[in-house]
Amino acid sequence: MAYVVGGAFSYIDPVDIGWRLMFAFAAVPSVIQFIGFLFLPQSPRFAFEKEGIEACEKVFEKIYEHNEDWIQYEIAELRVALERAERIKALHNGAHVLFRVFSTPHLRKALFVGCALQIFQQASGINTILYFTDTLFKSAGIIGNTYSIFLSVGPAGKCT
Repeated sequence: MAYVVGGAFSYIDPVDIGWRLMFAFAAVPSVIQFIGFLFLPQSPRFAFEKEGIEACEKVFEKIYEHNEDWIQYEIAELRVALERAERIKALHNGAHVLFRVFSTPHLRKALFVGCALQIFQQASGINTILYFTDTLFKSAGIIGNTYSIFLSVGPAGKCT
């Protein structure tokens, strides 16, 4: 979508205004998400752990619109989940979760594989190629900024 929007803005004076519009529109999703965060309810689990069951019930009342059956069901599930988390924490002598990840063989292996994939993806330079795809197309003989930007949609879509 970024390349399509960028291609659309490339028709509007790309040297003076178009690039500024491309840059400004990158902030639009972040602003929408920030405004949405202001209307999110408090986490029921956090309310239960820090403020007690009454605060948790108030949060669930907002979420489930005073449906008492769902509220009681969710509170029961939350209690079970918190008790299980406490048992696991006690089983590991209260060790921090990161220590438990590093000390558990299958989790350590998954963490290593995930980190290695991220390192190889960054080291391969694919981000650089994607950033400069339109420049590469211009080097290949494509004439015009607009065409090269729209042609960049293909490789960017394929890599995501």
